[in-house]
Amino acid sequence: MTMTNNDHQHGDDTAPEALEVITISVTHPQGFGDHIFNYESVSDLFKCERCGRYEITVRDDETGAITECTGPAA
Repeated sequence: MTMTNNDHQHGDDTAPEALEVITISVTHPQGFGDHIFNYESVSDLFKCERCGRYEITVRDDETGAITECTGPAA
């Protein structure tokens, strides 16, 4: 929603609530497979800034170990 002076003059001074995006970088040379995970509060998931994959998709189903980062997505 974009407010204009015209909207304000008619008494509509309510603004939509903004989404709060929280970014937390988590890096660790061992254990994260060179991924750099950032927490996305909107999705409540950790996403690698290098390869763009989510943490839950780079974990081995059996062991839970994180696979190596493949680098930037092509």
